Amino acid sequence: MPDAKIKNPQIAEEAAGWAVTLDAGEMSSDHKLKLADWLLESPRHVEELLIAATLLDAFDGVDADKSRSVDALISSLPTEVVSIVQGAQQSPHNNGAVSSDGPAPRLPWLQWLGVGAAASIALAIIGFAVAPQFASRSIDGVQIADTSNDGSSGFATKLGEQRKMTLEDGSIIHVNTQSEVVIRYEEHQRVVELLRGEALFEVAHNPDRPFRVIAGDTVAEAIGTTFNVYRTGDQTTVAVIDGKVAVMTEKDFVNTTAEDEIALDDIGKTDDGRLLLAAGQKADIAPQAKTIRVAAANVKAVASWRVGQLIFKGDSLAEIATQFNRYNRTQIVITDDRLASTEFSGVFDADDPDSLIEFLELADNIRVDRHSSGVIKLSSR
Repeated sequence: MPDAKIKNPQIAEEAAGWAVTLDAGEMSSDHKLKLADWLLESPRHVEELLIAATLLDAFDGVDADKSRSVDALISSLPTEVVSIVQGAQQSPHNNGAVSSDGPAPRLPWLQWLGVGAAASIALAIIGFAVAPQFASRSIDGVQIADTSNDGSSGFATKLGEQRKMTLEDGSIIHVNTQSEVVIRYEEHQRVVELLRGEALFEVAHNPDRPFRVIAGDTVAEAIGTTFNVYRTGDQTTVAVIDGKVAVMTEKDFVNTTAEDEIALDDIGKTDDGRLLLAAGQKADIAPQAKTIRVAAANVKAVASWRVGQLIFKGDSLAEIATQFNRYNRTQIVITDDRLASTEFSGVFDADDPDSLIEFLELADNIRVDRHSSGVIKLSSR
């Protein structure tokens, strides 16, 4: 499939509106808070606002009487702005899915700047208006609300929102949409409890002060590593991107299975009997079923949510819909089991469910019904 992605016109229009509002001058506190919420919903919002602001600044005061041709106007722009405009004109459109060989191309200057830096620049515009709304301390520019008197702190994200925290020891936590964590740093251990949702951890190595993530009955201990923990219902998935992670649970498990080119002999154990996952491995822990399934992890897919993308490779449509529904107010509902089990592969923007729907509409056997309530129903023809 062609390596491209569909641009979300709604986000672009909203970004253009905010760029015009910012350019007009002073904003009310209410507007600043609304802009903060909009920016924090997705890295894509930050990108589009920066693009809109750049274009608005570049065209400011140009040809007010509209006496020059479009080509003449473009030729008069700075080189970096022309590359953005021409790139937008020449980008090939597809139907929402692309090869899972890599993410869709980014604008050169945004790739150089990086989403994290871009977010810092954009949030600096309205940051002073947001801070008074939190009665808490700040870690790396992110507000952390105090949740107890024992030195712990808590943090939660809203629908479509993602946050990043740098902790006192240099460890970094990336918190995904609709997730909640509690952080407790003690003298001899560092503990993060994932109450719901998903988080990715980049852990600073310190064997004298182990870093442990608690998700329900599961405890994952980092051994100088980067790993992802996803908690849904009573099931927890631990995926290792780099290094090793020791996994234990309070429940008694009767079965540990290995799948996807992972043999049981390849599954490591610590000296005290804990499961030891290596880079490129994941464990699906289901306490009710009393099973742990160890399989190969698609490392690129595991970490892709940090840049606002969802990567699927042979995933069921039911799982794809579940992932999109985590990020969007528009909800996808599948009405029959056979369609739900159909497998698809592709790369999509997490905040753009229309890209998935446009892709599915190409299939002759799928019927798409859009409802004014914000629900999209998928059924077999």
